[in-house]
Amino acid sequence: MQGFFRLTILGLLVIFSGSLVAGFDLNSPLVKRKKGRGSDFPDPIPQGESAKISIPIKRAGNLILMEVQIDSIVGNLILDTGAPHLVLNKTYFRNYPLYGNVMASGITGGGGAGNQTRVSRLVVAPGLYYSDVDADIVPLGHLESRKGVKIIGLFGLNLLKRLEIEFHLDEGELIIYRLSRSGARTQVETAEEKLGKAKTIRIFLENGLLLVPVTINEKRLRFYIDTGAETNILHSGSSKKVFEKVQLSRRTMLSGTGKEQAEVLSGELSEMFVDGHSYINMDVTIANLNSLRSVYDSSIDGMLGYSFLSRRKLAINFMKGELYLWD
Repeated sequence: MQGFFRLTILGLLVIFSGSLVAGFDLNSPLVKRKKGRGSDFPDPIPQGESAKISIPIKRAGNLILMEVQIDSIVGNLILDTGAPHLVLNKTYFRNYPLYGNVMASGITGGGGAGNQTRVSRLVVAPGLYYSDVDADIVPLGHLESRKGVKIIGLFGLNLLKRLEIEFHLDEGELIIYRLSRSGARTQVETAEEKLGKAKTIRIFLENGLLLVPVTINEKRLRFYIDTGAETNILHSGSSKKVFEKVQLSRRTMLSGTGKEQAEVLSGELSEMFVDGHSYINMDVTIANLNSLRSVYDSSIDGMLGYSFLSRRKLAINFMKGELYLWD
């Protein structure tokens, strides 16, 4: 592997509670976030004999944690579709051979300098593992301190591209399905048999973002799904018609994987539609996404985080590019 310097994106977004506020300029540059164009690593191939795997999960705030084993190291990875690939905490992997240089960036700015490495084996659960997985190593110790839990890294998007995941957050588990070459579940039981008929929504992978159509007050918007975000984000440059559905109520401290924090506004989105599926009274935080839009050359209007994922049963088939919602 040749040495090089690049930017990696850590799609983590951490929210700290705030207090009530009065008026605020929605067009002010609240948060700058730099993003890359997806992963430049090869997509790891899921291995193992199981067609259906139940993954127990924990939460640190609204971050979704999966306990895994990476070589001889056991600890929690944050499920983070906003990160392009596996990202490791330098605290636990400092003795690994390093290749190249990385500058990590998150929602509030730089997450520190890091390096690239490769791990021999990543075991997610009995029946599901990966071999020879490329990863970035960056400092994440301050994130552990904020959350008070051992975090060895982020489980990013390219680890999921050959899988389907059902989110059962109330029950504290994820159900992961292995897929055939056509993207169909190899497990005989279907989601429809277990949960009833689902609404199928087309999603799109664009430059490392998992995009989904959203409508707010009859305005069609482009949001992306970020499982590493503790709440939903709405671009501060959205139209006045969109903000008619937003009631701001508090200042909030926004934090990413870096040490920096930013004060932003949070409140409630009275109603939005995900491809015609209604969501009411959703938590939302207002942030300026112009930097993200510029780097991705894409008109991103917001992100859907834990506040969205926890509302109803849903699944994501990453191979087919489909989101399944159940009432």
